[in-house]
Amino acid sequence: MDCPQQRARQWVMRLLLTPVHAEFTHPEHELARAVADEISEAGAWPTVFQICRDWNVIPALAERVAAIDLRLTPAEAKGLGQEAGTLFFRSTLCIRAGCEAIQRLNDDGIPAVGFKGFASIAWLHSQTGARSRMVQDVDLLISDQDLPRALERLEQAGYRREAAALDLTSYIASLKSSPDSAGNLATSLTNPRGNALDLHWKLGRFDTAKLLATARQVNLLGFSVPVVCPAFGLLLSVHHALRNNFVPDRMARDVLDAADWFRLLAQSPAELSVALDYAQSWKLSAPLGAMALIVGESGGSNPCTGMDTTSPAARNLATLYARQLRSEPINADLSALGSRRAWHQVVSRAFLGWNRYLRMGTFWRRVPRLARSALSLTPMHWQELRTLAHAKDQMLD
Repeated sequence: MDCPQQRARQWVMRLLLTPVHAEFTHPEHELARAVADEISEAGAWPTVFQICRDWNVIPALAERVAAIDLRLTPAEAKGLGQEAGTLFFRSTLCIRAGCEAIQRLNDDGIPAVGFKGFASIAWLHSQTGARSRMVQDVDLLISDQDLPRALERLEQAGYRREAAALDLTSYIASLKSSPDSAGNLATSLTNPRGNALDLHWKLGRFDTAKLLATARQVNLLGFSVPVVCPAFGLLLSVHHALRNNFVPDRMARDVLDAADWFRLLAQSPAELSVALDYAQSWKLSAPLGAMALIVGESGGSNPCTGMDTTSPAARNLATLYARQLRSEPINADLSALGSRRAWHQVVSRAFLGWNRYLRMGTFWRRVPRLARSALSLTPMHWQELRTLAHAKDQMLD
């Protein structure tokens, strides 16, 4: 990756995370404007726009540009406004579909709650009218016992499961054998209008019953729907980042959400205490500490206290994120090298479909790439990857 691209990736996170104030004369605005000035001097706005597009944070960029009263060219301002507006409209349709699905399941006696982007919009954005968070699909959580009935009910309403070619038992077995799942079990569906829904019934070490029992009703688009409480909203953002190997390209929204969750939880010591207690119980203390470090080192603020930001594990994960932000995402297979569990899953998966595995050329393509990636690693990088593998393994114990 060339140097301008590396700088642009770091500029994006600093621009989006640096706090701003309601008053344009506030010093915080000067910090955000300083980042914008660096981008302008380098002529890097087109690159910044493309990165935000790739990372699905165009609405956040548009809101930040407006917040600091940044003067783009007329063409840039028009293009950014149109793109953000289109994405907001699509996101709104998706959120509405999620509300309808929750209501449909709840009416049939199937507890279902929204989380991830759905919860972020409900708790962090809808109350203020902010339009900086978008979703491309909606994540819902149910209990595993309710899965067959929930799928039946949604399919009766016109939803179609993407992996319908596989029977449910085979599909679940495939998910469990995936080294990238980090204990996450879900299936994707699409409603008749084309809106996507991910239906989850297991989220690593998270206690599904606890997430369902502590959900709270929130008004969203005229619906009263249950969403996970803020403490668990934060932890689920961290879990998603961990599942995605702390790759900046796949967790930009998680970092922005975490910064907002930190600000919200700082106003509620009881809620923050719940987050810290369950982070420890569910083996997320180090990933949570890493997220706090990432937010702070990217220009954001974290008014919360009590997080594990000094342990080697938290530091290694934050450094792994920074390394990938400066260069490029790691080979996903590398995270399996430090985990005997992941190797067992890879071998089992290959053994079950070995002929197809070889026939597709997957094995022969991935092994040489993995070898080249492994040979280029420094001892410090290996240590970071072992920390990542251990943290993901803990989600499965």
